[in-house]
Amino acid sequence: MENIFSKPILYTGFSSCLEQDFFISGIGYNNFYYVEPSTVTRVQRSYTLHLVLSGSGTLNLGDNTYSVKAHDMFFIPPGTTLSYYPDKNNKWQYIWFEFAGDNSEKYAARMKMSVSSPVVPCNDFNTVYYSIYAIFKKLEHSKPVGYYDVLSSFFKLLDANSSMPEQKNESFSEAVISYLLCHYQTPGLTVENICSDFRISHSYLCKIFRRETGKSLIQHIIDIRIREACRLLSTSMLSVKEVAYSVGFNDSVHFIKSFKKHTGMTPSEYRNSKKE
Repeated sequence: MENIFSKPILYTGFSSCLEQDFFISGIGYNNFYYVEPSTVTRVQRSYTLHLVLSGSGTLNLGDNTYSVKAHDMFFIPPGTTLSYYPDKNNKWQYIWFEFAGDNSEKYAARMKMSVSSPVVPCNDFNTVYYSIYAIFKKLEHSKPVGYYDVLSSFFKLLDANSSMPEQKNESFSEAVISYLLCHYQTPGLTVENICSDFRISHSYLCKIFRRETGKSLIQHIIDIRIREACRLLSTSMLSVKEVAYSVGFNDSVHFIKSFKKHTGMTPSEYRNSKKE
């Protein structure tokens, strides 16, 4: 990869933010064709995550040494002895995020990185690269970069490199049900949406879900919506139409038909029965 930007060093930092669980304090770019690397062992006060755009190098972290190549990411926690530098004949260019907060190690773990496993390949490199590239093009031309632009690019990297959380005691269907409990209110929720978010094929998702639960995915979505509708009819003064939209139906006629099929009563009859 040729020189990506006309300047060998680009950086912007942020001094304060409302979010305390995770805060990006800076983002930078270094081109080591022009920047002299440091090989001195040191420690740092913040977490950093580096994405190597081109070239290769070495990371020493604690007592371990790792080879790092283009399109790899490496993670460095605070307080750990470290040094890293490019190979003399293949000098790297990389970007880096500096961050802090309670979720820092949690986010690194989602990308399969830790102090004992600090180097991983970057998935979907092109998508991540072009998101970050836009930020540095602004910096290259001395244009301001907003904090949430930088945060968004970090979360795109996180999303591209995160697998579904491993649940020791949770089956696949339970993970899907947890997802549905978060998203059942979305009127346009479809099996295709769920497949996309779980990164799984339509046929495989439906097959596994039915095998583990004995019912279809669509039926389970309806079950959740009707169960929540029963709760709202019993405990709130919302109209039938308002209840319908609150649980993810986009018209009240469809809601009334589905509710009666599921419970044997119309929503109004169900509400009146709870008053007796």
